[in-house]
Amino acid sequence: MYRVGIIGTGKPWRSAGATGFGMAHMHARGYRAAPDAHLVALADLNLDHARAFQEQHGGDAVYQNYREMLAKERLDIVSICTWPHLHAEMVIACAEAGVRAVHCEKPMAPSFDEAKRMVAVCEASGTQLTFNHQRRFGAPFRAARDLLRAGARHIAAHGSDVRQSVRLGNALVRYAVLLQR
Repeated sequence: MYRVGIIGTGKPWRSAGATGFGMAHMHARGYRAAPDAHLVALADLNLDHARAFQEQHGGDAVYQNYREMLAKERLDIVSICTWPHLHAEMVIACAEAGVRAVHCEKPMAPSFDEAKRMVAVCEASGTQLTFNHQRRFGAPFRAARDLLRAGARHIAAHGSDVRQSVRLGNALVRYAVLLQR
C-alpha cells in the first residue's frame, strides 16, 4: 500500500472565496480510486481548510507545516497543489525526505533554474517527478508534440517564458508553454 500525502488542500472546494480549480480535490479522488493508495497525511497553512478537506476526502493526519508531515509520515507519494512559487522548495524537500514519487501541479516553477534544480535533486535521490498538465490533449499541445516527434529541436511560441528545457535522464525534452491572455 502506497502512503500518500497532499501539500496544499486549499479552501473548501467551491466555497465562498475559493479560487482556482481545487486541484487537490482531484488528486484525492484519484488516490481514492487507486486500490493500492492510502491518503495518510494532509498539509495546509490553514488547519481549518485541511480539516474540511479531511472530512471530505479522508486522510489520517493533518499538518500545518509540510516539513513536519514529511519528517513524520514516511510517505511514498506526495501531491503538491500549491502556488507555483512554492513548487521548487516543496519538491526538493520531498526528495530530500525520501519520498519515492512527487506529482506537482503546473507550472513546474517560475524560473528555468528552479526547474533544473528540481529535476537534479529528484534524479539524485531517485524520486520520480511528474507534473499535472491536463491541457496536453489541446490542439496547440498536440501540434507541439507532433513537431517534437518529427525531430524539431525548438518550438517557439508567443508570450513570455514560453520555451523551457528540462533534462529528464538522458533525454532532452523541449516544450512550449502557451500563455493565454
